[in-house]
This record gives sequence, structure tokens and C-alpha cells, in this order.
Amino acid sequence: MQGLGDRRMRIAEYVRYVLEIGAGLPIECPKWPADVFAVCCSILDRSGALCNLGVKFLIEGEGQRTGRIEGFVNQAKLWRLSAGADKDAIDHARSLWNHVVDQGGELQIADLGSIDGEDSDLKKTVCEALVTLCSLADEVFAGVGISPADENHDEVDFWLRCQSQLISDPEVNFPSRLGSNLCSQIRKDLLRVLPKAQPPLFGLSTRSLTNYICLAPPVDIPVNWYQGFRMSGDNKCNMLLVPWPFEVTPSQIVSINEIDTGDRVGWFGYKPDSDLDEELIKVIEELVANSEREVGQVDIVILPETSVTPQQYKKVKEILARRGISLIAGVCEQCIKDAENVEARLGKNYAAMYFAPSENAQVDSEVAGYDIFQHKHHRWKIDERQIETYGIATQLNPQGIWWEGISLTERALNFFALRDWLCSCVLICEDLARIDPAGQFVRAVAPDLVIALLFDGPQIQTRWPAYHATVLADDPGSSVLTLSCLGMTRLSRPRNMKDSDIHESSRVVGMWRDPRKGHVQIKIPTDKAAALLTITRFESLGATADGRSNDQLMGGPVFSSLFYIGLKPR
Repeated sequence: MQGLGDRRMRIAEYVRYVLEIGAGLPIECPKWPADVFAVCCSILDRSGALCNLGVKFLIEGEGQRTGRIEGFVNQAKLWRLSAGADKDAIDHARSLWNHVVDQGGELQIADLGSIDGEDSDLKKTVCEALVTLCSLADEVFAGVGISPADENHDEVDFWLRCQSQLISDPEVNFPSRLGSNLCSQIRKDLLRVLPKAQPPLFGLSTRSLTNYICLAPPVDIPVNWYQGFRMSGDNKCNMLLVPWPFEVTPSQIVSINEIDTGDRVGWFGYKPDSDLDEELIKVIEELVANSEREVGQVDIVILPETSVTPQQYKKVKEILARRGISLIAGVCEQCIKDAENVEARLGKNYAAMYFAPSENAQVDSEVAGYDIFQHKHHRWKIDERQIETYGIATQLNPQGIWWEGISLTERALNFFALRDWLCSCVLICEDLARIDPAGQFVRAVAPDLVIALLFDGPQIQTRWPAYHATVLADDPGSSVLTLSCLGMTRLSRPRNMKDSDIHESSRVVGMWRDPRKGHVQIKIPTDKAAALLTITRFESLGATADGRSNDQLMGGPVFSSLFYIGLKPR
């Protein structure tokens, strides 16, 4: 059997392999629409046939376009009803499927990329059938994972099944370690289908075909989907950004191993100040209270990369949970420099996320809701320039190359809905800059908001975080929030910058970037300690490559206001 990515496979052979249908058995259309989508979209992806997408929709009259879209919506509703009842796929889907596997089954996948030459008419109709099946399946899942299009009683079985598919449950399908997947009949290590927040703003690819679902990249990392936190319909979200710790000293950057003569590669770690437990709790309580008094409700508190220890995270979470406030924090488990086991010397760097329960949920304890943990995917590499910039030559030899001493456990990515219009994910520092592996999923799912937790210098527009935020704002169209700690922004003193410029940028702890309003600098005034960022829903219509407008309004978070919060003098 040829490999899954072999473009020389014939369509029928490929479909048998993916759906695990034995030789000689009929290739029937799957009942569950996500399985149909996975097969058809992956064929289009591998063949490059999407470039042959017709342009008839560009010259449609208003009535023709409305009729075509209404046809998709009506057929999608029928398929939801049949799929929820575990019945055969609707007649229209089965007719298109049969044309692909029966009439076009002997075509090589690679040949679909060119509709010239032999069998050109057949290739064209097979491509059109594949695109139509993808579009129809996409409409079936309108709003899945974020805000389902219809909650009528007759569709409840379908949406309950979708919810169970997205839960990382070993009983749902194999292998469970890969997390969420809307497919039912297809193994996760072959193909995965995930919810999607929005179509890309530009370009033409299989990502451009859909509004609501996407084919996951062929990378075996767990991707988990969470929904149902504060789904209140509120068109704003208030985020309290706390750039803790307010001070970082060079002595907190420690070498895990000494660089021997001739060996230029070493390991370093960060040593958080665990004596600040009481101070941190007081700071969080006062900032939240001041925010609620001066501005209004706080929906979520965000702390930067490596800002707290596991114990500090737990204490902060308990305080916020009582107020119904969610929390995203960068957690640092300190390295053990003198441990006998070399692996034990490495620390841990991860994002811990607590989401307060939905407003309609029954809360049985003071701390209720969800905890999600996501480890950093890429180690930070410090070179001579960065050692000079942060003044840590007393701790690390500038002539060496130093890697962050953290263990890289199994990589995973988590998507969650802070609102019924706000699909989000968290990236940790280096993960924002690297395409592999998280970047591929971010572009496929196209979350409304990417939150980047950093242990980095000032978040000015000329530095690397702003560049990568601009890339994501362009494709897939996500808004991006970055947040670093005040201790690191103040520690940064680049040699080629004037003292006045260093002073001016030393309190720029964060940055907001969205496709509509552009770049917003988050600079903490000297008499303040945190920022309350308000983002609101910018309603817009998505549009797919085949000309389908989204029948639901997209979320599109945009910057609305920034209010700085102070503390009493200490």
C-alpha cells in the first residue's frame, strides 16, 4: 500500500485506505459529514485541484447566489437531522460521492491538478463534486465548537454528538491522545477535522473553502477544543493584564551547567522569587478590586510567561474563582541545578488556564470550572547580543550559546471560547515565532484571538513579536495580544539604543494587533501597575473561495479601550 501522502494513488484506492474499507467491498458515502469532508478536502489538498475551481459564482446574479446559498443551508439542515439519527447521508451528498468514487475512482490524485488532456471533462466534474461536498459539509457544522447555528430540539442529537466528538474521550475514537476530532469513522492519526473560527482574509487554498470546519495539518500533536465558558452573548470582554513580576534581577537567570573549554553550548534556567507569594496575592486582589471600582467587570486576568510558581497559580486561581473571573498565567517550575539526574535539572515552562464556569452552570464549590495546561513547544536560545541586552553576563558566558533548560513534554495546543464569538488560543514566547507545529494549526483553525505570553523585552512595534502578530493578522486574520513582565522590559538595555529611547520603551509590556485597527501599544505609566484592555465584537461577514457568504456574523475582536490601574504605594 502506498503512503497516505502519495499523490500517485488512485481516488478509490485512497478512499479505501482512509476509511479502512476492504477490497471488493462497496465504497459507500459515510453517514457522518465530517468524514466526507476529511476525505474530499484531503484529496483537493493533495492534488492541487483547487486551482481549477470554477468562477461561475463570480458572475452570478443576486437571485442566483441567494438561491445557491439557501440550497446549501437547506441541504445542510437535512444532513444534520439524518446524521443525528445515525441514518444514511442525504441523497444529494450520496450522489456527489458516488460520482467521485465510481466515475472518478480510477483517476490518480495527482492528475486532478490539471484538467487538460485525457479525461478532462471527468476531472472537472470530479473536482466540482469534491468542492461541493466540502462546502455542503461545512454548512452542516455551522458554528460548531463556538456558537451552533441552530439549537432547535430536532437537531439536539446532532449537536450532542458534535460535543462528544470534541471531548478528548478515549471511548470516542482512536487514538485518544491526539485530542479533539469531528471525524467519526477516520482514525485521528490519518485525518482530523476541527472547528474553525473564520475563513482567511486573502489567498486561495483549501482553507479558503470553509467558514466553520478545517482539515487539520498532518502533524501528530494533540489539539483540544473547549467551549461553554461564559457564553453570555456579551459583545465585549474585559482583560486585566498584570505584567508580573514587576522586577527581575540578573541573579534570577542561572546557568544549569558550566561551559567547558571548547564547548560553547550550555543550559540556563529562570529562578522565580517564591518569597513573593503574599505580595502577589495582595497585588492581584487590589488590582481586581480597583478595576471593578474604576472601570467595571473583569472577565479574565492574564499573567505573562514564567510569572508564577505552581503554588502561586493555585492561590491566584482560588481568589479569582470566587469572583467568577478566569485566569491565564505563565507558570515556571524551577530547574534543579545540582540534581544527580541530568533530566531532573530541567525545569518546566507552561501556560495554566482556568476558566470560570458558564453563567448558567451549577457551581458546587468555591473553585469550579476547568483547568487546562499547555507546555511550551520551543526552547529559548540566548546569544551574546541578548546576554548584553539583559545585562546577565555575570550569570552566562557571552561567548556561549545558551538554551533554556526546560523539559519539552508532549506538545499540545488548546483552543477555547471565551465568548460565543471569541475563539482563542495561547502561545508561549518562541511558539509565536515558529511555524512548526503550532503555527500550522493556528492558520487552519484561524482563531479570533491569539494570546502570546512572553518573558521578553519591550513590546515595541519594531521588535519580533510585532512582526509575527502582523503576519497572523494578515493570515488567517487573527487578532493578537502579547504580554511580557515589567521586570524584563525594564531589564532590557540594548547597546545600540539611546538612553532616552530605552527609558521611553522600558514600560511597554504588551501589544494588541487586529486586522481592522492595527497596532496598539500597551505602556504602563510609572504610577500604574496593570492595564484593563477592553475588546469588543466587530461584526463582519466571512466569504469562502466558492463565493458563499457566512450566514452567521463573525466575532472579529477589535481594540476598544485601555485603562491603566494603579496600586497603593508600598
